[in-house]
Amino acid sequence: MKYIIILSKEVKKNDILGEDINNPLIIDNNDDITITKHINTSLELSSFEEELRNNIIRHHIENGIYIENPKTTIIGPKVIIMDNTKIYQGSRILGDTLISKDTVIGPNSNIIDSFIDEGSSIINSQITNSKIGKNTKVGPFANIRMDSVIGDNDRIGNYVEIKKSKIGNNTNASHLAYIGDTLCGNNVNFGCGSITVNYDGKNKHQTKIGNNVFIGCNSNIIAPITIGNGSYIAAQTTLTRSLNEFDFAISRNTELIKNGYSLKYHKEDDLK
Repeated sequence: MKYIIILSKEVKKNDILGEDINNPLIIDNNDDITITKHINTSLELSSFEEELRNNIIRHHIENGIYIENPKTTIIGPKVIIMDNTKIYQGSRILGDTLISKDTVIGPNSNIIDSFIDEGSSIINSQITNSKIGKNTKVGPFANIRMDSVIGDNDRIGNYVEIKKSKIGNNTNASHLAYIGDTLCGNNVNFGCGSITVNYDGKNKHQTKIGNNVFIGCNSNIIAPITIGNGSYIAAQTTLTRSLNEFDFAISRNTELIKNGYSLKYHKEDDLK
């Protein structure tokens, strides 16, 4: 068995890498490194993988990339990393991935077949086959996957999952949200616990959200649905109908308060 690995400065063309990027697909490839190895046993393969990993790490460090802990970092042979990037321990960057300048990756981030634009940070998060725009913060513990495109100056926070969606600029989903099969505009706020409900048990449906929309905490947006520009959705709303521009949606049960009623549920010791 013969392995030939080329550490190249060329990125394979695909739709995600090709979107809204100024000529990133071919960068100076004069520094290609070719490694050829004959492999006969599993032990030799394991040793070769270690050798390859070390060569790739050294290649990037020599090009001025800061890698906090090389022993815990894995970078694939087709990955391109540009100037002034910082990679922290426990991170894996694989496939046809381009990391632009002035970015922060990790600790403990996993990036596969994706483009991270300049000035962005990916902390303790998973990015798969997606694009992250400029000066966007992702994580910790976010999961962005399946051809998602995240805009510039966005905030995708902890425990947010985004699937097959396009998110505009200056949009925030800071925590505990699911955004699936969604086209979302600019200046949108997803409150904690917001969900675009894209699956009816048989088919997936799309949600369309305009610009300057506010989505309150614990809201369920039942697709297929369109939310017009400037609309507000109150916290704890389950929305099943589309909204026109500047509509305000609210759906809650009537709040009932019985003064002192909880006393019947307490033990005597609780009241001392």
